[in-house]
Amino acid sequence: MRYLKFIVALALAISVSSCGGDDAPIEEVTGRVFEGTTANGLADCGWLIEINGQNYVPNVLNSQFREENLQVFLKVEFLNVSAECGTLTSSPERLRIEQIRKVQ
Repeated sequence: MRYLKFIVALALAISVSSCGGDDAPIEEVTGRVFEGTTANGLADCGWLIEINGQNYVPNVLNSQFREENLQVFLKVEFLNVSAECGTLTSSPERLRIEQIRKVQ
């Protein structure tokens, strides 16, 4: 029975480690935080981040960064997935924030 548990654990470890190469690159960018209710067609999107003129919905945005027009430095992963919010013809995409800090 211990032998079977060992084989299952080994197989699981190998399968988990083989999935690590598909991660999207982390990019360093600057952006502006704003609330969707202040932008036409984005009221249902919550807090967004504008990066290079494009709006993104973060998966998580800590409350200390929920400030209208806050300028931030970010390390992000662009997820290339629509947030499916708002009433615009194309919804903003989602992003994952790895690091964020205020611009001084």
